Amino acid sequence: MCRAQSVEKLDAFRGRIAVIPRATDDREVIERAVRGASRTSTTRWEACRRVFASDTRWTVVRGSDLEEGESQGLPVWSRHVGDPILESNLTRRVDFALFMVEALENDEFVHEAPAIAGRQTLSVRARRQRMNSSVAECAEMSLEGARS
Repeated sequence: MCRAQSVEKLDAFRGRIAVIPRATDDREVIERAVRGASRTSTTRWEACRRVFASDTRWTVVRGSDLEEGESQGLPVWSRHVGDPILESNLTRRVDFALFMVEALENDEFVHEAPAIAGRQTLSVRARRQRMNSSVAECAEMSLEGARS
């Protein structure tokens, strides 16, 4: 389900995912989206419990705040919501959809609940910068060791 103005952005995935252009808090739309499922649940907690306890191949993508804009590429993800890389808590809508498709196609995400953030957010860039600094520091220490 997505907002009507976002449908066009998902054209690249036509035929691979079902797109229902409506508000995600519209009960009739939710019922339409889950029609055909063996059971539906009245609460999110009960639905999660049933999914996690089943043999079904499931993935739950834990999203962040969403914003409009051009794609920044596949979002970064972590198994832990508190991971500092996710601190920015922001993902482009088109990239959230991109990750959903990736989660469907990539067995790495089966029985996982990845939390995501946009790959160009401040927290992701800060993490990359720290990693690059650490790599440079290790390289410098290796050079110093080789000189001794």
